[in-house]
Amino acid sequence: MTKATELLPLRMYHDLCGEIDCLYLRIHQLEIERKYYWKMGTRAFKAPMPFDRALEYIYEIDAVLNPLYKVLEDKEYVKKRLETKISELEGVDYKVAIMQIQGKSLVEIADKLGYSYVWVKKINAKISNRLYKKAVKDANG
Repeated sequence: MTKATELLPLRMYHDLCGEIDCLYLRIHQLEIERKYYWKMGTRAFKAPMPFDRALEYIYEIDAVLNPLYKVLEDKEYVKKRLETKISELEGVDYKVAIMQIQGKSLVEIADKLGYSYVWVKKINAKISNRLYKKAVKDANG
């Protein structure tokens, strides 16, 4: 595997996608748990749990869920911005970026594209520098 500094923005994109996947899983699990407590407290006649107790659990879950929704929204926004920046790349730069997102090392990319490792490393540095500068510029307004 290559050093993280070799592909800072692309590594960030890859990691960001993993974080988003984890957030979706966590949110989904909490939503299922919330529905469970709602059913437990509201079943007609023989409710297995008093409504007020179920409601306490629901409030606790909501206290966790609401910030997770916001974090997910923010990460999705950053992901879209990075995708836009990556889509602006052309030719070999684009191919290298996409292969890195797919998890390929610079050596694998060089072999696949038929370029030397040193050349692919230079292309990667140019891409990373360009994407990083744009990300910083966008962040600073």
